[in-house]
Amino acid sequence: MERILVKFTKINNIKFISHLDTMRTLNRAMRRAGIDIMYSCGFNPHANISVAAPLQLGIESVSEYADINIQSTVDLKKFKDSLNNALPLGLKIVEAVKIEGKKPSAMGSVAAASYSIKMKAMKTTEDEIKKVIENIMSQKEIVRLKRTKSGEKDVDVRPFIIDIKYVDLCEEELSLRLLLRTGSRGNISPQMVTEIIEDFSNKSICNAHSIVREEIYAQKNEKLIDLCSYLLGE
Repeated sequence: MERILVKFTKINNIKFISHLDTMRTLNRAMRRAGIDIMYSCGFNPHANISVAAPLQLGIESVSEYADINIQSTVDLKKFKDSLNNALPLGLKIVEAVKIEGKKPSAMGSVAAASYSIKMKAMKTTEDEIKKVIENIMSQKEIVRLKRTKSGEKDVDVRPFIIDIKYVDLCEEELSLRLLLRTGSRGNISPQMVTEIIEDFSNKSICNAHSIVREEIYAQKNEKLIDLCSYLLGE
């Protein structure tokens, strides 16, 4: 058995397919490409594919990761090229690496993710936008209704917002970069952060019309490292 970590994009109209449909699409593409993927045992076997951090519907990404276990040795370039030839537009493998030894799963390693977002900023200056960001980041607590395993409840989401950075303001289009906690240790969706920005700006910043996940990170010695480098041990 070989473990392959793939990094792939999910952009354009593909952002509107669900996580389960993404898994099915990857599985069908591997069958078409003739890749000898491993399957689970039992009455309902399923392909041994695990996406690191399922993406919310409607969000694009240039940095998704999946663990794939295959039964035979492969040439990584051939693996990547044949899989890309079988995938639809919007899904593209940008990197494929072999993970050697006993390393944690990609899903179990996720600690944070970065996003670029675009919002409408009406009659708002750069200084006013930066004050809104400073106000959010200075809060000790931001309580929001959040869905959990035990149902919906009020949760302090402030610890999950690592950073909000101002990037640019051009003709009322505001570009920001978010660094957010995600994974099993706690998470917040970028949509919820845009709602918080709207509230703190009294709706002068609104309408998040573009959200793109840029990278997924693991954490090592208090530092965030992109998932591929972390699992390769770099």
